[in-house]
Amino acid sequence: MSAEGNQQEGNPRHCGDDPPEQRLYSDSTLRCIAELRERALKHSANWPLGLRNEFLLRFLRARDFNIELALKRIPFSQLPSFKLLTFFSQLLANYHKWRAECPEICADLRPLTVMGLLKVGYHGVLRSRDSSGSRVLIYKIEHWDPKLFTAYEVFRVSLITSELIVKEVKTQLNGVKVIFDLCGWRFAHALQISPTVAKRIAAVVVDSFPLKVRGIHMINEPVLFDSVFVLIKPFLSEKIKQRIHMHGSNYQHSLCKHFPAPILPPEYGGQGPAYEEVCQEWTEFVLQSEKDLLELSLFYYSSIKANDKGVHFPVWAICLAFQELTVTTSGENLLTRTNMINLALPLNFTKAGLHSQMFKNFPKNLLQALQIQLLTGHYHYWSISVKNFTNNKKLDNFYKILTTNMDNQRVEFVSTLEAWRNFNRFSNTTEEEKALI
Repeated sequence: MSAEGNQQEGNPRHCGDDPPEQRLYSDSTLRCIAELRERALKHSANWPLGLRNEFLLRFLRARDFNIELALKRIPFSQLPSFKLLTFFSQLLANYHKWRAECPEICADLRPLTVMGLLKVGYHGVLRSRDSSGSRVLIYKIEHWDPKLFTAYEVFRVSLITSELIVKEVKTQLNGVKVIFDLCGWRFAHALQISPTVAKRIAAVVVDSFPLKVRGIHMINEPVLFDSVFVLIKPFLSEKIKQRIHMHGSNYQHSLCKHFPAPILPPEYGGQGPAYEEVCQEWTEFVLQSEKDLLELSLFYYSSIKANDKGVHFPVWAICLAFQELTVTTSGENLLTRTNMINLALPLNFTKAGLHSQMFKNFPKNLLQALQIQLLTGHYHYWSISVKNFTNNKKLDNFYKILTTNMDNQRVEFVSTLEAWRNFNRFSNTTEEEKALI
């Protein structure tokens, strides 16, 4: 029996004048929460996302109220300093670490950033749970066009869904089961799954998110998918490996052994709502959850809030994260196709660029070299053109262009930018050099 005892959902325990959130929990549950909070506070009194009861409960339930394991699963996004990494050395692939290393996934979780994938039917969450109470998620690979959407954007869809359903008590208790329909998997998809991406996917599944993964079901898996699965498999725990099921192309009979027919879409051998209907419902729910998702978009919005309060919180973004910043700030995708793969170019400095926080303290000989020598590498298909940048008031009012470049089609694009607002006040040159953006 768990520490929550025999408490039944829908029949909460009342605790007199206790705060409303405490009335929902048994005495044993509250003791576990208090112990977890106490242990967390021993390491720091500063936890940016707070240590609310409902937040801590996610980690307790994910580890069946084992305090030691739950403490280890508190995301590093809560940690005030990386100095505590030594204490959490067993969590190499933890919540904050993979978010910090991949802001192109996590910096902006607004619905806008994944609406393209959702509208084409890439992902849906079934209306009903399975017989064990697990949420059932479906991903349809044929609706992922790798020319339009990167693996990071696809991964963001999963993160958004996970962040939304982890708020549900039943999901915290009973976990999730996932169906991957791999029909349409192509070599172009496989190219997007690098070892780094594979490790990040595995980290979330295994030990970086407070959700119990009860089953992973592959259908229509082609031979070409084997190479990707080989990349991911070494990072998976034995428990997760045992929960992976390969159904092949004749999947309807075997799939129904794991899921009740009444909840599955007809396309998958069930009698539930059609897959298209399921996708539309989930897309609408994601749109309605924009406020909650905005609060989870830690880095960009937290940086603005912190700097407004005079707290030093710089944001440094390159490559895909640079592109993501323009989307986040403007509220729309203004990127232009540019063929800039494996090219080295000098930088074309603007007047603002030479006097910017980023470049003003560069040695003169280095600044001159950057302007005439092939020192900066370009490895991108998409750019924010100077035309699109200057025509968008949100971008033009928030950033100043420091450098530009030109692609082989004579499209001038922004290669470096910096916020106009002087967020930081520095007491000495050393501190100033820390803030590049």
